[in-house]
Amino acid sequence: MKAPRHGDRAWYSAHMDHTQADIELVDPETGENLGKPWITFLIDTYTRRILAVYISFDEPSIVSNMMTLRICVKRFGRLPDRIIVDKGKDFSS
Repeated sequence: MKAPRHGDRAWYSAHMDHTQADIELVDPETGENLGKPWITFLIDTYTRRILAVYISFDEPSIVSNMMTLRICVKRFGRLPDRIIVDKGKDFSS
């Protein structure tokens, strides 16, 4: 039996991925350019609901992945049954 592409219910599966925001942030006190932040999303495939978001100036890594999962558990008390990721190096470390 093949699972439906986007699951058959909420919390069946979720996609996790990163994107770099198209904005540069500047420290208001020093005027120092802080750079572009990275955003990590965890999105339910069935409902398209954003389950967790983590923002950092550090490039995607195991830390950003784990922080995103931590936020999901803190908000909802659980994780999706399956997490779908691309083959980025941060997911295979």
